[in-house]
Amino acid sequence: MNEDINNILRDLGLSEKEIKVYIALLKLGPSPVSKITEHSEVNRVTVYPTLKNLIEKGFVSKFLMERKNHFKAIEPKQILNLIKEKENKIKDIVPILEQISKKIKTSTSIELFRGSKGISSFIEKIYSSGEKEMFAYGNFDVAARVIEYQSLYARKLRLRKKIKLNIIVNPLKEYPYEDPRYKKITTLKFNKKLKNLNVYIIFGKKIVGILELTQELIAIIIENEEIAKYHKFVYDLLNKS
Repeated sequence: MNEDINNILRDLGLSEKEIKVYIALLKLGPSPVSKITEHSEVNRVTVYPTLKNLIEKGFVSKFLMERKNHFKAIEPKQILNLIKEKENKIKDIVPILEQISKKIKTSTSIELFRGSKGISSFIEKIYSSGEKEMFAYGNFDVAARVIEYQSLYARKLRLRKKIKLNIIVNPLKEYPYEDPRYKKITTLKFNKKLKNLNVYIIFGKKIVGILELTQELIAIIIENEEIAKYHKFVYDLLNKS
């Protein structure tokens, strides 16, 4: 749970030191620098610029008490207000960015993802592509490894968006989707021919995600309608065999 909290705070733009100081202040309440240093495990020289950054980011406020500077963490629910404020700013510039994007049209886009943040970004992009139903086939051992890399946000994104996923994988000893909420939006079939692959492919109408596991887990996203059609053709053949 602590790691999930840290991952979310990192996603919100906080550094490791900023996370330590913010969490320490949540536990302490309004405090002077000396107390923050003691409980955050961040040295005094670094605490000052860290607090300054947290104030600028809106996570901490400063006030005078008994002629000393004291610092206070914002309440956790206020983080939602920060996110909404950022979201509104992004909404303002989205039309401008879309106009820029329309000027450079490409028929195919390819992206490579690796490492914990990369794999989480891969999942977020796949499930944020606007697809309501997706398909997947390959070795489920590769897909299972993705769970190690996912942030809490990425892990629950398909559930939140209610994206139906139709999967064909190698036979499994145990059913992997015990949560009834996932069962409702998942169909699972098996094909012995897939057991020797080191690849798991997930795709929609216009986007294809390829997960490959040999020495390390890497992922590729290809945005191309014709390539997506090809993978649907392969999926349908596997479904019939």
